[in-house]
Amino acid sequence: MKTRLRILPNSNRDNYKRLDKKSTFSFRPRLRSVKSSWTNVTELSEDDHRRDEESDEDAIGTSNEITEVVICQDESLYYLGIEEYQNKRFEKAIDYLGQALKSNGNYHYLVLWSLLNIYIDLKQMEPDTMSHRRNAKRYFDKLRPHVSKLESPLKKSALALEYFVQRGEWRGAIELAKKMEASSSQIACFHYQRGIDANASTALSIECMSKCLALRPPVGLVVAAHGELIKLYAKSGNYTPALEHHEERLGHLKDKEDITKAYCEEGELYLALDDKESALVALEKGLKLKPTSKILLEAKADLLFFLDKVDESLALHEDRLSKAETPLEKSKCLYTMGRICHKSGRRKCAIEYYQRELQITQQILGETHLECSRIFHDLAKIADEACEYDETICYLKQALEIEGWNLAQVKDKGHIECLMRDTQKTIGKVHFKKGDFSLALKEVF
Repeated sequence: MKTRLRILPNSNRDNYKRLDKKSTFSFRPRLRSVKSSWTNVTELSEDDHRRDEESDEDAIGTSNEITEVVICQDESLYYLGIEEYQNKRFEKAIDYLGQALKSNGNYHYLVLWSLLNIYIDLKQMEPDTMSHRRNAKRYFDKLRPHVSKLESPLKKSALALEYFVQRGEWRGAIELAKKMEASSSQIACFHYQRGIDANASTALSIECMSKCLALRPPVGLVVAAHGELIKLYAKSGNYTPALEHHEERLGHLKDKEDITKAYCEEGELYLALDDKESALVALEKGLKLKPTSKILLEAKADLLFFLDKVDESLALHEDRLSKAETPLEKSKCLYTMGRICHKSGRRKCAIEYYQRELQITQQILGETHLECSRIFHDLAKIADEACEYDETICYLKQALEIEGWNLAQVKDKGHIECLMRDTQKTIGKVHFKKGDFSLALKEVF
């Protein structure tokens, strides 16, 4: 079995395991029925009994997959194992709980009970597998000496802590964890969970994240807490402290992909401060690390347009267009280029890009798709600005025909009826500009 080193929690907040009500379960109710669950398990042969004396290494981590050695306290391993168990990822759950079992800490008998439950479930799912019966009986025998501890103060505290975690009562969990002299990383984790609670105010979330960082948690939690503070400060319009936390987080990131995303976020923060030059510098830093990043290239091209560098912006979009792998990516690039040319007064180029987008859209979505109607409206706007009223009406009628076809296909007609009314009013306005007042009234009414 190969071994890989990993520090928990993960640096990416989306992958960070949240200790919510799905990640834990109560042990007490299952204890009452444990004997009835073992009617068939205890009836094993002498050969099977000898196998029970094998080391835990045979029962834990039997997969050929790479095993991750997690650097954290035994209670953290325990919670990770429970969460994997709840998500039906049994091999990972056994791996985490097996590591927690080796630590021989305060959670020893809780880990044994969890492993016992896992193998009971596996036995029920695969009743013909003898290894599950043997492993279940092994942990059942190991748990017997610890049954007397179930009413000890430690057990009561552990159950109370689990109750707080299960219910999401993070304030109570923090206070009890301090009384139990839990590890600082565990308390920091609870502060983090309290901060990301949906009911927490912005001020409370900022306070919780600051307390989390003050406890000097593992790197992954540091990155996650700084990420939350960036979002919280940006949401409230305080972009300067958001940038400060961005710099702190950037110093802890190791993955190239995470760093490039961070530079993209830095550019957005500088844009919010209307500092376009600093935003461009941030994007350039990211592109030095990953020159092919689609997100950064698109952001840079858009930013160059805002800096009135239209030719450079279009050149970048042309490069993106040449490297686009799917028709959908090409149509998006052409739409963006058409908008840039339209806004900068380059109507002929805009028409060319919109027509190319229309051709691709018709191929992949069909000629009657509402996206085609949208493109005809864009072409009509350009023609109207050039006072080409007949061409404008032609585009609008094509759009109206597509909208009418879609109206007959859908049950909820409200949205499309609204589109059609707007299109007819626009046609009426164009007739009014031409001086065709009777046609204008006919289209409007």
